[in-house]
Amino acid sequence: MIVRIMNMLLVLLILLMLLVCLTISTALADNLGVQGSVYRIAEPDMLTGIHQKLITLQKSGELERQKKAVIARSIAHILRPTPVNGVSDLQKGVSASAHRTCQTAKRIWKKMLIGFTRVFPSNHGNIIRKCIRCWTANQ
Repeated sequence: MIVRIMNMLLVLLILLMLLVCLTISTALADNLGVQGSVYRIAEPDMLTGIHQKLITLQKSGELERQKKAVIARSIAHILRPTPVNGVSDLQKGVSASAHRTCQTAKRIWKKMLIGFTRVFPSNHGNIIRKCIRCWTANQ
């Protein structure tokens, strides 16, 4: 009990000393004025520079050309995405252009088992799906 009171008094004493130090330091603060010469900022504003660059590109037609190129690249990538490493059946010695096109169609069938641990009834009481084989993490 006495130790607890002593700790509280110590904390109060530290807070009081901190308060006194802060008030004295702000009361004694002075304006020291300007030390040396002061110059205006010489660099142009970054946002103004970007805006001017966009206006220049728009007037020259370059902005529209770049926009069409990005759209064309996006569509080409969507229609023919790059192959995923380890999934493609192409040989390692084939050139990069051969990797872009598929020479033969290949289907890979995977049996996906999704099981449920309970019966799922519909709103009318009919059974939607009954657990036939349930998948567990151990299998």
